Amino acid sequence: MNEMYVQDGLRMDLAAAAKVTQDDLRGYAFSKIFPIITTDETSGDIYVAPKTLTNAAGQAGRSDGSAITTDDLATLKVSYTTARVEGRARIYEHEMHGFADMNAACAAGAKVAGRRVLNKIETLAMTAVFTSTRKTAAIELTDHQVVKKLQGAAKAVRAYGKPWLCCSDNALQTLCEIPEIRHRLTQFSKADGDIGYMALEDEKVRAAVATILGFGGIAMYDADIVGTTHDAYIAVVAVRAETVGADSDTVRSVVKTDACFGATFVHIPQGGTSEAPFKISTAADRPNKANLFDGEGWLVSKNFVAAAANQSDATKLDENGGAVLVTFDDAYTEYAVPVVSVTNNIEAAAGAGGAG
Repeated sequence: MNEMYVQDGLRMDLAAAAKVTQDDLRGYAFSKIFPIITTDETSGDIYVAPKTLTNAAGQAGRSDGSAITTDDLATLKVSYTTARVEGRARIYEHEMHGFADMNAACAAGAKVAGRRVLNKIETLAMTAVFTSTRKTAAIELTDHQVVKKLQGAAKAVRAYGKPWLCCSDNALQTLCEIPEIRHRLTQFSKADGDIGYMALEDEKVRAAVATILGFGGIAMYDADIVGTTHDAYIAVVAVRAETVGADSDTVRSVVKTDACFGATFVHIPQGGTSEAPFKISTAADRPNKANLFDGEGWLVSKNFVAAAANQSDATKLDENGGAVLVTFDDAYTEYAVPVVSVTNNIEAAAGAGGAG
């Protein structure tokens, strides 16, 4: 049996196995919250649109010769520096023979290496959403006011786009099991069964849940990838619908036109494309009788609303602008179903009748 070792070096032919198309990103939340902007530099500046929704009223009855009260707008300069993210897969030489052929084995290794990079991107992006500052200021979803609190948070982010829910799969199931939510979903969707589970598995059900609650969509991440650190929270984040599933040029245009929550800047290596931004290299590890497959990307998820805005009203851009966290109440009285003793009630009724 011939030995199956890969060639050492950069493998442009394997880049497609680790490509980042919108189909590949359907299971990731970061591409909705931080849409992708590709760049040929590892760091740089971008000017983006400021928040233009103002609470200040115009003037009435201005006297001739007096100045009009103005709102000063200025584009925001956002600096970014991409960081290297890497992933590695290993296939032992004897395992290579189990694949259809050498090409299939290499494609499998490249795909896993690329996925490890994507998983790290997802984790970093969710860390940028679920910050300690936002967790400290989180709004508690109290009894019988869950929908009201969620929609109140949605109002707070409306200057930056359509409010979306962003949460883990575990948090989404918890949300759908809150009686106030479950009742509304059952009433309006006429769905039977575990709606939370169906929302995890079916994008149409998930979209229906978002619509019923008054949100543009749900960006759900996998707790098996990111971890359970943020399971107790749901983020209400502003999303520009036109950036979801859009190409890099469209995203770049939108952020210069309308205030946005943020974007992911991805450095495209030499010879790469926007759909294959990761370098894939291979190496034969002969001492250990294995083949190594390395994926490497340079990127950063940048929150635009952390920048200072030149805006005259009281609601400046800050870390809580564009995203608000809510958290579950530990003790929902709605969960406590009253226990009614039917026997005692009947006996009591009979006793009352006899006494009469």
